Amino acid sequence: QPFIYTVKVQNTSKNTSLPYETPEVVFTYQDKTERLKADGEAVFKNLPSSLRGDSAHIKIISHGFHTVDTTIMLDNNHITLAIKRDDTYQSMIGQVKDAISGEAIEGATIMVLDLQTTTNNTGNFRLEIPEAKQKTEYRLRVSKKGYKDWIKDEPIIKNTESIIQLERQ
Repeated sequence: QPFIYTVKVQNTSKNTSLPYETPEVVFTYQDKTERLKADGEAVFKNLPSSLRGDSAHIKIISHGFHTVDTTIMLDNNHITLAIKRDDTYQSMIGQVKDAISGEAIEGATIMVLDLQTTTNNTGNFRLEIPEAKQKTEYRLRVSKKGYKDWIKDEPIIKNTESIIQLERQ
């Protein structure tokens, strides 16, 4: 008698403002692989009864989340697996330069929301953003005495540096 196996996907992120791409669940057993989108759960139907008590491999893939990659025993009819945010939206990195000379600006203040940091001696900065405050885009404000404030909405793209050029007052 064939059976049904349900993989429930639990998003453990408390930040609902971040995008949630419907996860793909890859279910591999014996020599077969099935792929389903999991809007809360993925239901794999007509599994051979000979699989009961056997192992299967599950992989859950969703942009912005760590991939779940695990082997399970098919002892019952379901499993709930948690997915956790990765560092896609965790930090903003960049460099601040003088718009005319191209020289790095040390000590510029970088502000996002209520968070701030300053540039180092090479004009570089890194601003870590707690998960609860993460978004896909931020209003970035950069200021330094003797320069005009720079304000712009900047997207967060992992491993991509924002190059900011400040104009003198």
